[in-house]
Amino acid sequence: MKVIADSATTLVDDVGLVTVRASDPLAFASLLSGVRARLLQITQGVNTLTIVTDSEVLEGLLRKVNPRTVEAVYKEQAAVILVSPREIITTPGVMAYLTTLLALNGINITQVISTHTDTLFILGRNEAIEAYSLLRSVIDEARRTIHLPGKPSSTAS
Repeated sequence: MKVIADSATTLVDDVGLVTVRASDPLAFASLLSGVRARLLQITQGVNTLTIVTDSEVLEGLLRKVNPRTVEAVYKEQAAVILVSPREIITTPGVMAYLTTLLALNGINITQVISTHTDTLFILGRNEAIEAYSLLRSVIDEARRTIHLPGKPSSTAS
């Protein structure tokens, strides 16, 4: 509960993602050279590479990438970002609890990405506000439960 109480949330709207087959992930590095984005997240799987970024940057990437390598494109997405203390890495069940909470409320997660203590939930923009509110209420409740003084409020972009 303390891990959740010590977390904060941020909402980034107007994002999208593309997943491409990537036998040579470094071949995509030149496509991203000089890109300036509010959000840029690159995740490499065994056979694919997923890039999550601003909608405008995504459109530019889609014009540059070979269409035959594209596995999936998701537009009109948003990122709800959970910034947590280091203990999230070693505390069992936190991610299971949060993803279950979203699922039980009918919220589909397009992608979950973890970067050390930041967890990005990529979801349809129509569900983003509800997801943000749910996560925010869980954080607030955790703080009340363990009697933490108020933390700085979350930000929205």
